[in-house]
Amino acid sequence: MSARFARSPATRRVPPALIASLLALGFLALAVHCVGPVGGFPAARDAPPDPGLAVRGLISDLSHTLIEWTGVCLAFFTAALALALFRLRGDPLAAVIGGSFFCTALFDVLHTLASATALRYPGGERLAALTGTASRIAMPALLIVGASIVLRWRARGVEPSERWTRLTLAFTMTAGAAGLTALYSSISLPDFPEIPEIYRPGAPIHRPWDLLTLALWAGLAGPLFWRLHHRKPTVLSGTLLLLAVPSSVSALQFVVGSPLLGNASSAHAHLVRMIAYFTPLAGLFVGLWRNCRVCDCALADLERSRTATAEEAARYRDLFEQAPVACQVADAQGVVRLVNRAACVLLERSEAELAGRPAWDNVDPLERSQARAALRLTLNGRAAVVRRERTYVRPGGQTIRVAAYDAPLRTPSGDIGGLHSTLVDTTQERRNWEEREAALSRLHILLQTLPAAVAAVDVNGKITVWNAACERLFGWTREEVLNTPLAGFPDPSPEHTRRLLADALTGRPVADCSVTRLRKDGSAFPAAVSTAALRDANGEIVGAAAVIVDLAKRGAVRLGGQPDSLPANLPSAI
Repeated sequence: MSARFARSPATRRVPPALIASLLALGFLALAVHCVGPVGGFPAARDAPPDPGLAVRGLISDLSHTLIEWTGVCLAFFTAALALALFRLRGDPLAAVIGGSFFCTALFDVLHTLASATALRYPGGERLAALTGTASRIAMPALLIVGASIVLRWRARGVEPSERWTRLTLAFTMTAGAAGLTALYSSISLPDFPEIPEIYRPGAPIHRPWDLLTLALWAGLAGPLFWRLHHRKPTVLSGTLLLLAVPSSVSALQFVVGSPLLGNASSAHAHLVRMIAYFTPLAGLFVGLWRNCRVCDCALADLERSRTATAEEAARYRDLFEQAPVACQVADAQGVVRLVNRAACVLLERSEAELAGRPAWDNVDPLERSQARAALRLTLNGRAAVVRRERTYVRPGGQTIRVAAYDAPLRTPSGDIGGLHSTLVDTTQERRNWEEREAALSRLHILLQTLPAAVAAVDVNGKITVWNAACERLFGWTREEVLNTPLAGFPDPSPEHTRRLLADALTGRPVADCSVTRLRKDGSAFPAAVSTAALRDANGEIVGAAAVIVDLAKRGAVRLGGQPDSLPANLPSAI
């Protein structure tokens, strides 16, 4: 899902309205500062009491505190949303944003609490300035480190594993909380005047340490986030790129526009910083919204798939139950789980008697071990789907011959999870086959014992029948002539022979046609030939049969004579 979300064209472009709004809000504080200061603490604590100035300072103090605590809440909320998005998508950038904003929120809490405590005492401005500078440096430092790691992994063509990201995130958040607790405990004990000056009201650069924050945002974070967004553009990479803009403006405001700790310019800088906190929050909202849309689409697809699967299963069950052929389904252990009505009728057992028992349980005991081995081979995937003959025993002891077609059932992963068997009663078929074999055997015996020579050819003119009388008459044995073309034998009148064969293959019988034939030794003899077509069960001509009588041996030498002949229907019975 995350890969589909990242590849979506809509995620590669940050909305222009969001960019314009953030830029306008980012530079709004500088415009207000140019108009004139609004709010702020009194310039000096030893100034003469002035009620108006006191009220103005109280309002400025309240607004400054609200802005700082609002920033803390935004940071914690951003961290929570980023971690939620990381939990949904596993995006390492979401983990980087979540861990960085969590630690930054802790720094902001430290700064706000330390400022509220220290400003009541002389020299407390130094402590407040120190913790404020630390909180402003923490965010870009953490984001730069995390984004650098992600960029390095992506340059190698891989993403950090989710387990590695979780461990790093947990370590960063735990170390940040422990370090800030120790820092707050240590800086609240010493005397405030011992803390070095962090800001210089009379110098051109009022807060030199914020130059480091400005350098981190504008010099390192901006180019790094640009490379990260250029390599793999997503909503989160675009959010980080936008985050560098108001953060750089806020750092510049702290450097050149805040000579005092609590004046209006400082409040404006804090306001811009809060806007910077809002930037990833908006990006995370967009990311979560789009992720929810993708999840909704996926859930809708899943629901449609489940509905379609249930409908297909119902249709398959109906087809399975109404199939005219006996079917049964067994699991991976060969135990029958489903049987249809045709199987119950075939085996004369109820569904309760068949289900829950091994598929080979109703096979004849003499063949049961062989059937079990064959089914095991199919379940192991080592046997192809072939026809296997088995003997089944019905409850009354009657045996039936069944042709079983066993096919493996595969799971979506490709593993064999069961077996589908189709059972066809072949008892009558086998009986018909045995009767046909017996009839063919009797016919073969009859042909071999006939005194007349009988031969047959297929539609291609190849000899398929050659009885013993033919061997005695022509001198060629059966093995020599079978499957040999009739045209390959010596013949004094080949054209006449071809016409006889053509007439027989077109269904025109010929009776007692006088011809001359040659024996194997080359001697000629007069013969009477009767031909007829051979047809299959569908009435199609599949060959021709001929009965050859030696006229010289019978003494009938005149043409057109009536030799002793065989029954006229004999060729058609071959």
